[in-house]
Amino acid sequence: AFVKQVEAKPGDRLYFKVDFSNTGATAINGVAITDKLPDKFTVLPGTVKLYNGNFPNGTVLPDTALFTAGGVGVGDYAGGTNGY
Repeated sequence: AFVKQVEAKPGDRLYFKVDFSNTGATAINGVAITDKLPDKFTVLPGTVKLYNGNFPNGTVLPDTALFTAGGVGVGDYAGGTNGY
């Protein structure tokens, strides 16, 4: 289960989850998401994944794409759909 705060030591592996949803009734196209990786954190290669209706078991995204300007494209979302 994901929590808002965790106590960690250097070298510990932490997991982040970014939820997003289209709460409207109209489809949105070309959705991109971005996040900021905290200072002193690094991404383990191959661990950034997208889960949604098209990829219920997840699909690997480029390691740093989520943390760069412009973010990463995650597709189109009908009203009431989401991903993480």
